[in-house]
Amino acid sequence: MDDFVHPLGQQGRYRLVALSRQPPYSADDVRAYAVTTRAGDCLREEPTRSGALQWIDERIDRDAASMPPRPRRR
Repeated sequence: MDDFVHPLGQQGRYRLVALSRQPPYSADDVRAYAVTTRAGDCLREEPTRSGALQWIDERIDRDAASMPPRPRRR
């Protein structure tokens, strides 16, 4: 069975969506939360919204740590 996708927000390059079996959004009908790219590719699925948001925060921190420092302008 296909899920209905309900966008909830975006942090950096990650989007948080709710997945439900019913077309109108209702928090009671959400079966899971997914983290997707802007293009809609699912990166992770979590049973709770807080779990999905925590995963996004960890990814943003990891992304920032792996970026080389920007050169200073003089």
